[in-house]
Amino acid sequence: MLKRGSSSHTLYYFRTYLSEAVAGVPQYVEVGYLDGQPIERYDSVAGKMQPLVPWMNHSVAVVEKYWDFQTTLANLNDEGFRHFLVILERYYSSYGGE
Repeated sequence: MLKRGSSSHTLYYFRTYLSEAVAGVPQYVEVGYLDGQPIERYDSVAGKMQPLVPWMNHSVAVVEKYWDFQTTLANLNDEGFRHFLVILERYYSSYGGE
């Protein structure tokens, strides 16, 4: 929860990773929400975090660094899910899976 002055806000991220590729559908999607409103989105096809609301592009110098940083984090999450999927597949096949 974010607090500024006397008000508070909620920031959270929803991440989805598909275990199998589907034509025309990103395998990894991440959406950032502020107070329930989607404010930014990353997907594995676009490969970068992008704003969903105009006020996210307020200051060019700050925003460029912010988007670079957010894209780096999302890329790491995407890569992490790919590695996790490999581990799950190995574990499942080793312990009685098909």
